[in-house]
Amino acid sequence: MDFSLTYHETLSKLKSVSYDGVLAAYHLPEMNGIDLLHHVRELFGDLPFILYTGAEKEDIANDALSYGADLCLTDYIDIRFERTRLIHVINRIIEGREIKQALQKSIAQLYHAEYIAGLGHWTYDPDSGMILASLGAQVIIGCNTEKITIDDLLNVLLIKDRSRFSASLQDFILRKRTLNEECKIRRPTDNALIDVHFIAEYDPASHTVFGIIQDITGRKKIERALRLSESKFRMLVENINDVIFSV
Repeated sequence: MDFSLTYHETLSKLKSVSYDGVLAAYHLPEMNGIDLLHHVRELFGDLPFILYTGAEKEDIANDALSYGADLCLTDYIDIRFERTRLIHVINRIIEGREIKQALQKSIAQLYHAEYIAGLGHWTYDPDSGMILASLGAQVIIGCNTEKITIDDLLNVLLIKDRSRFSASLQDFILRKRTLNEECKIRRPTDNALIDVHFIAEYDPASHTVFGIIQDITGRKKIERALRLSESKFRMLVENINDVIFSV
C-alpha cells in the first residue's frame, strides 16, 4: 500500500507498480477526485476506484458513480488503522466485476447460440404492453432496441397474420395455454419476407409471457419444395397409362 499527495505522483506510481485499486479524496492539491478518476479510467481501464466524498457530498458521489467510480464513501476510512476493511472493500469490487464479466460472457454465448439456431427469446408484459426482446429476437424481428411494444411486433407481421396472432395471444393468456403460431414477417431492417415460429408460455404468478421466436424461412422453403416435388410426381404417375417393368 502506497500514499501519494499529488496527481503526478499518483500517476507515476500507478505506471510503475501494479495496484489492486485507488482510494482518493475528493479534495486534492492539483485537481479534484473526479478529475483523477477520468485520468485513471483513460490510462488504466477498470482499475477499482474508490472516492471519499464526505457525508454532505451526495451530488459529488452521484457524479463520480456516473463517471465510473466503483464506490463512494461518505464515512472516513483511516487507512493507517483500517487496512483490512479497505482490502475487503476492494476485493468485493473485484469479485463483483468478475461476476459481471462472467454474466456478460454467458450473455454473449447465449446470443451466439441464438444466432446459429436462428432463435431469439422474448418476455411480454400484458399490463404495459411492452416486450423485452433478446439480441437474437431483435435480429429476427428487425428492431434495434431491447424494448418494443406489442403494436411494434404486430406491425411487422403481414396483415393477414396480425389479427390471428393477436387473438391467439389474448386467448392464450386467458386460458393459460401454450402459444404456438407460425406467421410471416416483413422485416424492416432489410425488407426481407421471412417465416417465423412463436412458442410461449404464460406465468400466472408474475402475469408475464415468456417465449421464443425462430426464423423458419429455410425450413418452409424446403417444405414447399417437397410439396411441389410430390405434386409433380403425383401428376406424372396419374398421366401414365401403361407402366412397363423390365427385368
